[in-house]
Amino acid sequence: MLGFGAVLSVDWVGLLWVVRRRTLSDVLDTAGHLTAPIWLGLAGLVLTGILLEPALDNPLTQVKLGPVLLIVWNGLFAGLLHHRLCVGASFDTAPRRVLLAAAAATTVSRVGWWGSMVIGFINH
Repeated sequence: MLGFGAVLSVDWVGLLWVVRRRTLSDVLDTAGHLTAPIWLGLAGLVLTGILLEPALDNPLTQVKLGPVLLIVWNGLFAGLLHHRLCVGASFDTAPRRVLLAAAAATTVSRVGWWGSMVIGFINH
């Protein structure tokens, strides 16, 4: 839950940026500060999944592996985007294509986190 809570916190500040109550630099700062809890939470999700000895022959378990892998790959991509946005000349004038890529990464992240959480609860 640590990683998921951190992801939701970044989402909240991102939503505030969308409605113009925060700056893009606020979103990037928040995401930067919560990177470690997000990765720790993901590591915990994977570790507990391994320690609970999942039934790998169960179709829901197999399906859940997809969103978890998606979260990992997307997290690496999001880290690159974060770096790209942070080294820009101005936080609030980021190129449109980079912002669109960030929006896509955010969407993929949400689908992965929510998907793995829901499947985990159903499969339990």
